[in-house]
Amino acid sequence: MDRPPQAKSLTVAVEIGGEPQVQFDFASGIEPVPLPEELPLVMGQFEDLAPAPEPEPRQPFAEWLLGQRDRKGWIGDLAKAAKADRDFPRRGGPEEVRKRLQQMGADGDVFEALDDAELDWASF
Repeated sequence: MDRPPQAKSLTVAVEIGGEPQVQFDFASGIEPVPLPEELPLVMGQFEDLAPAPEPEPRQPFAEWLLGQRDRKGWIGDLAKAAKADRDFPRRGGPEEVRKRLQQMGADGDVFEALDDAELDWASF
C-alpha cells in the first residue's frame, strides 16, 4: 500500500461558532500557549513550594478536660469528677479516659458527656 507523501505543513480548517471556516497553518511557527503548570517558576511562587509549618502539638485530651472545670453543663460536671479522681489519666487521650470511666462503672450519660467533650476538644 502506498503512503501519501509527507506534508511540510499542516493546514486545518475549523468552523468557529457557525461562522465561515478559518484556516490555521500549523507550520507558521506559532507555538501553543503553555498550560499554567508548564510555565517557568517566578520568584513569587517559591513561597508556595515551602513546606507547611508543623502544627503546634495539641494539648492532651485529659489535660484539656481538667481545664473545663468552670464550664457549665455535662462537660463541666465531667471535668469536676475527673479532678476529684486520684487515678484519672491526667495526660491521657480520649480512649484512656473512656477506659477509666469504664473501670469506675460510669453510666451512659457520662459517656455521652465524654463524647461531647471529645468532639469539642478535637475542634481546636
